[in-house]
Amino acid sequence: MYEFTKDCMIGIKEIDDEHKKLFDMINDAIALADKTEDVTYIAKNLIKGLKDYAAVHFAHEEAYMESINDPELELQKKQHAAFTNKVNNFTLDT
Repeated sequence: MYEFTKDCMIGIKEIDDEHKKLFDMINDAIALADKTEDVTYIAKNLIKGLKDYAAVHFAHEEAYMESINDPELELQKKQHAAFTNKVNNFTLDT
């Protein structure tokens, strides 16, 4: 399980809440996977959920960073794009 700790927080409630939700999604999937032998359904739902939720979160985070002229915005956009590409191209070996 992954623990959402204070070092994961940036101090912006909306962004921190969204980061915590991402941790919760992954931990919920892990907990369900521990209870079943066929994790295909769980994995497919997790990937779809990550695709959908990450898109919303990334938009919020990037808008916030832009509003404060954060110098790390371009790096963050690249990291978001890499994550999105990885999730969009993920396939399950079934």
